Amino acid sequence: MPLQTARFELSALQLDDLEPVVRLRTDAQVRRFLGGPVNGLNYLSLTRVVAETQAANVASCQLLERLGMRLERTVERFGAGQAIYGVDNSAIKRD
Repeated sequence: MPLQTARFELSALQLDDLEPVVRLRTDAQVRRFLGGPVNGLNYLSLTRVVAETQAANVASCQLLERLGMRLERTVERFGAGQAIYGVDNSAIKRD
């Protein structure tokens, strides 16, 4: 059920809304008023995030590193080598 007033109606997002919402959120003028990128760790009040992936999954390891995470250790689990990555809130790159 949408939230509605005499001049406004807010309803749940639909799949058809995705493209215009992305276009709006990435528009330089809109970003100027909304502010820069949100640090999700601050937004969620997290001080640390840990991720685990198979060490043989090079693409996943590279993605975690691009996100600012660092390899902390490797372990043997689930019958394969696992890479444990972590990042502290203070280590997040700021623009």
